[in-house]
Amino acid sequence: MGRIRHSVEFLRWPPAAVGRLRCGAEYFSRGMAARLADEQERWLLWAPGAVGLGVYLYFAGTAEPSLFTALALPALAAVASVAAWRRPAWRFAGLLLLLCATGYAAGAVRTHSVEAPAIGRKIGPVTVIGRVLAVDPRQHGVRIVLGDLTVGRLSAADTPARVRLTVRVGAATLRPGQVVTMRAVLLPVRPPVAPGAADFQRRAFFERIGASGYVITAPAVIEEADGGWFGARIERARDTAMRRIAAVLPGDAGGVAIALLTGHRGGISPATMAAIRNAGLAHLLAISGLHIGMVAGLVFFALWFGLALVPGAALHWPTRKFAAVGALAVAAAYLLLTGATIPTQRAFLMLAVVMAGVLIGRVAISMRLVAAAAAVLLLISPESLPTPSFQMSFAAVVALVAAYEAWSGWRLRAQAPRLPRPVRALVGIGATSLIAGAATGPFALFHFQRLAMYGLAANLAAVPIVSFFVLPMGLLALFAMPFGLEAGPLWLMAQGIDLMLWVAHGVSGLPGALALAPAPLAWGMALIVAGGLWLAIWQRPWRVAGVAAIAFGLASSLFAARPDILISPEGQLVATRSSDGALAMSSARRGRFIAKVWREGEAQRHARFWHSDRLSRVRCDALGCIYRLDGRLVAFPAEPAALAEDCGRAFMIVADFEVRRRCPAVRWAIDRRALIRNGSHTIRLSGGRILIRSDRDVRGDRPWVIRPPLPALRLRLAHRRAVADSGQ
Repeated sequence: MGRIRHSVEFLRWPPAAVGRLRCGAEYFSRGMAARLADEQERWLLWAPGAVGLGVYLYFAGTAEPSLFTALALPALAAVASVAAWRRPAWRFAGLLLLLCATGYAAGAVRTHSVEAPAIGRKIGPVTVIGRVLAVDPRQHGVRIVLGDLTVGRLSAADTPARVRLTVRVGAATLRPGQVVTMRAVLLPVRPPVAPGAADFQRRAFFERIGASGYVITAPAVIEEADGGWFGARIERARDTAMRRIAAVLPGDAGGVAIALLTGHRGGISPATMAAIRNAGLAHLLAISGLHIGMVAGLVFFALWFGLALVPGAALHWPTRKFAAVGALAVAAAYLLLTGATIPTQRAFLMLAVVMAGVLIGRVAISMRLVAAAAAVLLLISPESLPTPSFQMSFAAVVALVAAYEAWSGWRLRAQAPRLPRPVRALVGIGATSLIAGAATGPFALFHFQRLAMYGLAANLAAVPIVSFFVLPMGLLALFAMPFGLEAGPLWLMAQGIDLMLWVAHGVSGLPGALALAPAPLAWGMALIVAGGLWLAIWQRPWRVAGVAAIAFGLASSLFAARPDILISPEGQLVATRSSDGALAMSSARRGRFIAKVWREGEAQRHARFWHSDRLSRVRCDALGCIYRLDGRLVAFPAEPAALAEDCGRAFMIVADFEVRRRCPAVRWAIDRRALIRNGSHTIRLSGGRILIRSDRDVRGDRPWVIRPPLPALRLRLAHRRAVADSGQ
C-alpha cells in the first residue's frame, strides 16, 4: 500500500509546474481569441469547410443513422450556438458546429430522397423495356441510361429506377426519349476493387442506377420520343448536337469537339485521352470555370460592343446590363448542354453572382463568392464531396482567388508598374497554371497517383489556343446549328483542336512527362485540406502555419503500411508483394481493370505476374499456388481437390470456392462465402501481426452497399428445417 501511495505522490505535478502550464494555456487561448477577433470578417469563409466536415462524417460512418437523429443534430447545435453567443471565440466554434451538423443532416436527407432498389446478382438474358434517358458515345457502340423500367423476372418493387447498359448493335437508332425493348444481361454495380478504393456503388446509388450490364440483341423502338419533360428535351438537344458534330468531324478532333460542346468524352480514343492526361491538359475537357467564363465573356463583350454600334443605344439603354443578362442566359444554356457537372455548376453559380453584381453596379470576385458556391453545392448535392471533380475544382478556384487577393494587396502597397498587355496575358496564363496545378496536385495524387511534370509548359501552349480560338469557334457552331451552317465553324474549330492535340502528344512523349507516386493517406489529405484552407482564408501572418500542415499531409504516404496480399471482390484476382516490394498478379487475363487500379495505387508502371516473376515468392503447380512470408504459408488452391494437402500445412487459404466446410481446421480462410459477405480484402502478414481488412470493415452496411445473396446457405438451412420437420 505504501508503494502505491509513493507512486501516486510521484505522479503529482509540482504546484509551480501546474501554474506555469495554466498560465501558458491561458496565454495561448487569449492569443487565439485575439487573432480570431482580428479576422472576424473572414469567419464566414469557413462555412463550406464546416458543412463539408459534416458531410464527410456522414459518409465516413459504417452504419446509416436514422433520419430523425440526423435532423435533430442541427437543432441541438443551434441551441449550443445560442448559449455560446456572447464570447467571440465560442461564437465562432458554435457557428462551425451548427454548419457541421447541417452538412451531416444534408447527407442523410439526400440519401433518403434518392434511395431505390438495386440488384445483387446477375440476371439474364432478360427482356428489358424502358425509356432512354441518356446516350453516351463510346469507341465501340454507345452506353445508355434507361428509366421507367420493366424487367422480366423482377417485380415492380425490386426493379431499379435506372440501369446503365452498353449497346454495340443497333446503337445508331437510339435517341433520348424513346421507349425501347431489348434482351440484356443485368449485373450488380461493381464494388470497390480494394478496401478504401473508389466506391462505384455509392456513385451509382446517387444517380439512382441500380444495375449495369450489356445488350445482346438490337434494341427495338416501341415508342418514339415525344415532347417530354425539360430534362428529356435537353438530352435530345445534346444528342442532336453530338451527332451533327460527329457527322462533320470524325476521329479524335470530333471527339474533343463533342467533349467541349456537349460534355460527352467517350468518343476520344484511349491513346489520345492518355496523352491529354499525361500532358496535364485533362482539365480542358472537363467543362469548368474556364469554359463557362470564356463563353460568358465572349457573349458579354460581343453583345456590349454590338449594342454600342446601334445609334443612340449606348446613350439611352443600359447596354452593359443587357449584355450581362444575355451572357448569363447563354452560359445557362451551355451549362445544360454540357451535362451540368459539379465544376460547371460551381462556375455558373459564381458567374450568376458576378453578373448580379453587374446589374446592381458592383463587380467583385472574392473568396465569399467561392464559399457561397461551395456551401450551396454541398447542401444540394452532398454526395459530390468525395468526388475528384468537386475537390479539384474548388481547390483550384480557392487557390487562384487567394493568390489574386494577395497579389492585389501587394500591388497596391508596392505600387507596382503595369506590364504590357501581351506580357500580362502570358504571365497570367503561366501563374494560373502554376497555382492551379499546385493546388490540385495533392488531389491528383490521392485519386490517381500521378502528376504531369510538364503541365505548366503544356498549358502555356494549349490554353490560349482553346480559350481564344477553339471555344469561340465552337460557340459559333452551336449558334449556326439551327440554320445548318455549322460545318465552317466546326472545321475551323478542328484546326485548333489538332494543334492542341499536337501539343498534348508532344509533351506526353517527353522523358519523365508522367510521375507516379503513392497516394497520401486519408489523415494526410485531411491535413492538406485544413492547411490549404488555413493558408487561403486567413490574412494575418499566422496563416503560414497552413504550409506546415500541407507538408505533413504530403509526407503521410511515407507512413503507409502496404498490404502483402490483395484479393479482388469475387476472388478472381489475387496480388502478392514480391521481395522487391512490387505487386505480382495471379493472372494476366482475369481482372485486368482491377489489376490496373492496384498498380496505379502502388505507383507501379508495369504489370508483373506469378508465372513470370522470379521475385514473387509464389510457387505454383497444377493444383494451385503457395506464398511464403515470415515463416507463414498462404495457399491459393485452384480447385477443391488441392485442399487435401493445403489444409494440413497452410496458415491461410484463399480461394474463390468454399473452403471452411471442407477444411475446418485451417486458422484463416478467405473463401467464396467470405468474399460475398465482406467484399475485397487486404492482408498484411509482415511486422509480427496479422492485419486483415475487408471492404465491409471500411464501408459497413450503408444504403448504397450491395451484398450479393448467399443462395447455398439458404438451401442448406431449408434442407435442415425440412429434415427436422419430418422427424428424421
